Amino acid sequence: MEQHKSFAEAGEAIRAAALAAGLAVAPHELRPLLKALGDRFPASDQALRAALLGIRRRAWRDRLAALAKGAAAPPARPDDLDAAAASIGDPEAGDAELLSALREAVLARLAGYGAPEAALAAALEDLPEGPSREPTLEAVEHCGRLVAEAFALPGADAAAFASRAAEAERRRRGERHAAARAARETRAEEERRLEAWEASLVGAEAV
Repeated sequence: MEQHKSFAEAGEAIRAAALAAGLAVAPHELRPLLKALGDRFPASDQALRAALLGIRRRAWRDRLAALAKGAAAPPARPDDLDAAAASIGDPEAGDAELLSALREAVLARLAGYGAPEAALAAALEDLPEGPSREPTLEAVEHCGRLVAEAFALPGADAAAFASRAAEAERRRRGERHAAARAARETRAEEERRLEAWEASLVGAEAV
């Protein structure tokens, strides 16, 4: 009973300190926050914010993974999610701030490829599949714009780069679909020839 009372008192003290610092603490955050602060409680505003950031960054990582599946999200990898969560310094950050941090993390990674073409190839690999089990051409063009931004291409060059990326993907798909269609037609023709040959054997045996 005494332990429960002391936790309740500490929880109320944490809430009061957080409110004074302009922070809201959810009930499920109280126990891990007390544990993180340890003997530093009563804590300074700075220590309280740092402890709360440490707790929330774990939840932000999961939230970023969900946001990364949205149409407005950049093509992200797990390391991007970690970097984005670690870069946020506001404990009260919402989805808009999380997406902005994720975008910056992706831009930084893409810039590290050294050349726009290499960055584009890597970014396209990370695009989520559309209804046709391929990324939409709009997503490909968006990827091109993101790469152009990562390499600070001027406006006209950025638009041209994104347009070329979408057009190249359109041609690639057309060629792949044509090759698949030709392969199907070849198989169908081989099957017809086989059936005709088998029919001729049956006819010869009947004679």
